[in-house]
Amino acid sequence: MFDATQGIRPQVRSMKAYEPILPFEVLSRRLGRSPAAIVKLDGNENLYGPLPAVWQALGTLSFPNIYPDPESTILRESLAEHFAVPPEH
Repeated sequence: MFDATQGIRPQVRSMKAYEPILPFEVLSRRLGRSPAAIVKLDGNENLYGPLPAVWQALGTLSFPNIYPDPESTILRESLAEHFAVPPEH
C-alpha cells in the first residue's frame, strides 16, 4: 500500500492546515460593520481597488477586488434555509 506521508519532513507534517480567509460579506456580518469599513491585509488583496475603467467593465459587483467566498457561505445558508437542512450538508 502507498503511504503518502512517506518521505515528508516532520516540520512539514506538523504544520497546521491552510484556513482560507473570511470574505468581506461574512466578516462584516460577524463584526457588525459595513464591508467598506473593513481593511484586510491577509488575503493578497488590492487595498485601492481597480481603476475606474475596470469598475465600469465589472458592472455592479460590490467587491471585485477581493477573492470570492471560497465556501459559498451565503449560497449554502440560503439553500440550507430553503431545504430545511444544516448549512454543512
